Amino acid sequence: MQTFEHDDGSVAMINGSFSSDIAYYAISVFEARSDGLFEKYESEIEERFYSVDSLKSMLVSSGFC
Repeated sequence: MQTFEHDDGSVAMINGSFSSDIAYYAISVFEARSDGLFEKYESEIEERFYSVDSLKSMLVSSGFC
């Protein structure tokens, strides 16, 4: 897990996992509020990776090019 602290007092925590063709990230952001407490926001991101040859094949088979 990586943690990043910003100048405004907010903190982002990122936990990621990777395979040969998929990356997954769970992100938690703690934003400082004016009352001294923190607000928590969460997000999940999944990215897929394709080789150039795979992309070309998909484009041709879909009739795109």
